[in-house]
Amino acid sequence: MRLNNLTEYLDKYLSFYTEGHAAAAHALATHYGSLGAISAANERELLLISAVDHTVVHALKLLAYIYGRSVKDSFNLPCRVNEGEICSLLRALYSGVACERIYCLLFDKKDRLSAIELLGEGIANYSEIYPRKVLDVAKESGAGSLIISHNHPHGTTDPSIADVNGTARIKSMLESAGITFIGHYVVSDSGCKKIEGV
Repeated sequence: MRLNNLTEYLDKYLSFYTEGHAAAAHALATHYGSLGAISAANERELLLISAVDHTVVHALKLLAYIYGRSVKDSFNLPCRVNEGEICSLLRALYSGVACERIYCLLFDKKDRLSAIELLGEGIANYSEIYPRKVLDVAKESGAGSLIISHNHPHGTTDPSIADVNGTARIKSMLESAGITFIGHYVVSDSGCKKIEGV
């Protein structure tokens, strides 16, 4: 989205909430450059931007929630999904989230996305994925396969060494239980990336 379009969209949206909408829209668009980056910013960071007050912050968080929920709800589960749809769904799930979260996308025996489960929430730059919890959720849902994902709210989609090692442990545990591990995705403002080589 071009900067002028982002400013225009924010200005129109914020006009319903505050009189200082034009200045806030311009400052946010200039500082962050994208709606995804604005959505991922936490309240403290947003309040450092000139013309942004608590009313603007709450309006922005509401927008991020509505966007994420609308994308998630557009999937009529169970349904078949392709790689692009998976990334769109994951980016929507993490929209407006300022801490690391872990989601599990569960697929039935016919390879249809059947459920989306939040496995856990961490802090701004850390969350722990427990292989046993992933396995328990998969078994309870009767999943034939699954995807796990987590976000890097203020980082890149590059996995850490801990991400790669944890993914290998989860894959091994699932496959020993007869559940196909499709992959582990890392999501950030810059995109969505599957961890390779596991």
